[in-house]
Amino acid sequence: MIRMKLPRGVRGGERSVNSRRAWIAGSILSAATLVAFITVAGLGANVASAQSGETDAAGMVSLDFDDAEIADVIDTIARMTNRNFIYDDRVRGRVTIVSPTPIPLDQAYAVFESVLQVKGFTTVETPGGALKVIPLRDAKETSIETVRSNRPPPNRDRFVTRLIPLKYVEASELVTTLKPLVSKDAAIAAYDTTNTVILTESASNVRRIIQILEAIDVDTYKDEIAVIHVEYADASVLAAQLSEIYGANVSAGSSRRRASSRSRRSSTNKSTPATSTGTSPLNRVRLITDDRTNSLIALAPRGQLEEVRALVRKLDVPVSGGGEIHVYYLQHADAEELSQTLQALVSGTARSPSGGGATPATGGGQAQAIRTAVTALADGIRVTADPATNSLVIQARKEGYDALIDVI
Repeated sequence: MIRMKLPRGVRGGERSVNSRRAWIAGSILSAATLVAFITVAGLGANVASAQSGETDAAGMVSLDFDDAEIADVIDTIARMTNRNFIYDDRVRGRVTIVSPTPIPLDQAYAVFESVLQVKGFTTVETPGGALKVIPLRDAKETSIETVRSNRPPPNRDRFVTRLIPLKYVEASELVTTLKPLVSKDAAIAAYDTTNTVILTESASNVRRIIQILEAIDVDTYKDEIAVIHVEYADASVLAAQLSEIYGANVSAGSSRRRASSRSRRSSTNKSTPATSTGTSPLNRVRLITDDRTNSLIALAPRGQLEEVRALVRKLDVPVSGGGEIHVYYLQHADAEELSQTLQALVSGTARSPSGGGATPATGGGQAQAIRTAVTALADGIRVTADPATNSLVIQARKEGYDALIDVI
C-alpha cells in the first residue's frame, strides 16, 4: 500500500478537482517507473551474478566469458571455490570461454586450469593454502606436487613432478628418446642410481608419457646372462667372430690365450664402439670366454641372447681334423728334425745350418714364409715328434694346424 501526501496547494479546495486528479495520476506514474527501475536493476544483478559463476541449487555453474581479462576469470573462480589466489602483473591476457550448459564445479576448475595453460600459466599451492598463479617456465623451480609412482595422474592441465621408476630399460637412454615428446616448458632427467625418470610436466602429458613407458619398459630388454658350451669350435675364436657382428666387448678367460685375445680385441675395437657409449641394442652384448670349459659367457638382452645362441649352434659343428691335438704322419722328412724346425720358427727363431742351436730368424726364404703364415696364430702352438711312427704331434687350434699343414 502506497500512501501519498498531497501538497499544500492541493488541499482544502484551493484547486479544482481536475487538478487534484492530474496530480494523483502523475504521482502514480512516477511510482510505477520507480518500481520498474528497481525490477530491472534486480534482473541485471541476477544476470551479472550468473555470468560471474555463481552456483545454482544443483551445484552447477556456467562459465561464459567473452574476451575477458584473465584476472577477472581468476576472481570468478576464487568466489566459486572460496580459495585465495595470488598473482602479479605478469598474469595478463584476454580469454573467451563458452559454456552453453551448466557444468559441475570441479569440471569448471579443470577448465580454468586449461585456460591458464593456454595462456602460459599454472597454479602452485603455497604453505598457507593459497594458490599462486605463475608462468609455466617457473613451475619446475617451485614446490609443485611431487609423487613417486607409475600410476597415471588425473587428466588435468596443472604442472606436476613425477618420479617414474623403471624396471628394465636404462633411464638415461630412455630420457633421450622422450625429450621430443615433452613440452618446451617441461623438464626431464634421469637418475641412474635408482634407474628413475624425473619428469616435470602437465598432468595430462605425464599420463601419455606413462602409457608410452608401459609399452617400452618390458622384460624383453632386461640383460640376462647365459653360459653357452662350445663342443667343436674354439670359444675364443667364436667370441671374436661374434664381436664383429654384434659390436660386443670380448674378455679372455685364461692366461694361455689372453695375448691373442687381447690382439683381437684391439683390432676389433678400432672399428666398433664400446658398449657403454652405444645406444643400439646390438651394442649391449658382452662376451667372456672360458678356455677351461671351452665356453662362452654372454650378457645381453633376452632377444639378443637368443640370436647369439642360434648363431653359435650354426658355427659349432664338427669338421675334419677338429680338436686341439693332431697327428701328422710324414712320408719323406725326419720327424725329429722337422719338429725342431717348425717349433723354432713358430717361436720366432730358426735353427742354424750346422744344427748347433737356434739363431734369430732372418727375413727371406722358407723360414720367412713359415713365420708369416703362423705369426697371427702362433700362440698356443706346440710341435713334437714321435720317432717310432715318424709323425708330428701338433697341438694347435684348427686355424694354426691348417697353416702348418700348408707349410709341411
